[in-house]
Amino acid sequence: MPDGATAEHIGGGVGYPARFRASDAHIIVETASDLSKAIAEAKYDQLIWQARDITCPSATALGTLKARLASDHKTLKQPHTASTYMYPVIWLAGGSSVHGITARGPGSLCGTSDDFCNCAFRNVTGAQGIEVEDCDIGFFWQGGVFWYGGHPAVWNDDAKRNKVRFCNIHDIQRHGFGYGVGHESSACSLIEGVKFDRCRHFIEAAGSLPSSTGDSYEARECIFGEAWYRYYGNGAYHNNHQVDCHGGGAGTATLAGNHIWIHHNDFAANDIYDDAPNVSIRGIIHSECRIFANRTRKLHGGKSGVFDETSLNSAFTLRGSNGGAWNGENNLAKYKMFVTGNQYGEWETAPPDEPEPPIVVNTPDIRVTDLETSPVAVGETYTITATVQNVGDGPGSADIVIGYFSGSTKRPLLTQLVELEAGESAVVTRQATATTAGVWTFYCGDKTTVLTVELPSLTVTTEVIDWRTA
Repeated sequence: MPDGATAEHIGGGVGYPARFRASDAHIIVETASDLSKAIAEAKYDQLIWQARDITCPSATALGTLKARLASDHKTLKQPHTASTYMYPVIWLAGGSSVHGITARGPGSLCGTSDDFCNCAFRNVTGAQGIEVEDCDIGFFWQGGVFWYGGHPAVWNDDAKRNKVRFCNIHDIQRHGFGYGVGHESSACSLIEGVKFDRCRHFIEAAGSLPSSTGDSYEARECIFGEAWYRYYGNGAYHNNHQVDCHGGGAGTATLAGNHIWIHHNDFAANDIYDDAPNVSIRGIIHSECRIFANRTRKLHGGKSGVFDETSLNSAFTLRGSNGGAWNGENNLAKYKMFVTGNQYGEWETAPPDEPEPPIVVNTPDIRVTDLETSPVAVGETYTITATVQNVGDGPGSADIVIGYFSGSTKRPLLTQLVELEAGESAVVTRQATATTAGVWTFYCGDKTTVLTVELPSLTVTTEVIDWRTA
């Protein structure tokens, strides 16, 4: 798990130990055009910070991210429909990452129309070493995160495989698709600490291409809720298997994945409409599928913990390629599917903690109350002065950022940590030499000030000569 993360942080969100803050940013954006420009300009080692909710102006992707994009769960909304398969809000290049974004699509339940093809994030074909972390992704018809292409050899290499970690992924339910995390064409990924709910499949993979050994993934320490959708978007409600790998032909004659490890996860019973499996492998695994140390609410014969883990069952099973009956032998291991040490039915949960007496908490509220500067000439030193005050009722600290606007993009220049008691004030200054004449807008917190830099004045010296003594 990431530093500081525990089982309590599954799904990310409130309380998750965020890795980035606004003060870490190289570029701060507040509009869709700013974000698109920053995505195009930011280098691989730079951080873009989304400071406000942003709505995409069209179905066109905002660009291909090569750097890091982070936020404190501001919303990135895509209200427009896309007609290209798994078309994302943002494309992801190798080594890029997304953190703390709340991504919202145009809808959830829908039929098979080609006008409903949105997903949130997708890698450039074959790109690896990408991470999507602590994001809330929902209401995209076709997919949440989609990985296309890769190399089978990196299936368990954390430095190279793509990762979806500590996210909340939900409400992705298009008929025929609806994948929380999807894979295609030898993609490899780690799915860790993710909370899933209300998708047609929470994890999808394939392996039917003749030139491919199939997709690979490891899913660990996740929570899988009920997986369901509506037939053709407006018909009967159906459960579908929560975790999937499918082929493209008869059950024993088609490839369905390469390396698949599913362990230490919790599964809902997945039976609110139909009794659908927790995991369904629809074909023959190329290398192996290992399912171990999971907990599922499914019962067998009305009892807990009595599943036979060597043969087909209602929890972890083999099926035909399109979800039909399995046409091979009733022996999981024969087809490289190894199911061991899982817990079925009801399991004990920790007793609730005794309520503690209420604690009076004095909270800080550190604000920028004033920002000022004075005109200077080229070559002189300018000073930007921010006054900061803790208007809360307790001590605290905050990173104070002074920067300037480049067009509509915020460019941080100085980050300084201030620690203030309740009612206490401090001054943060930024000084530098003015090199170019013009008008510059600086910001700090929600305050702005304008610096005017003038050309230096000319000094005229007049010498008076007395002709009588010359």
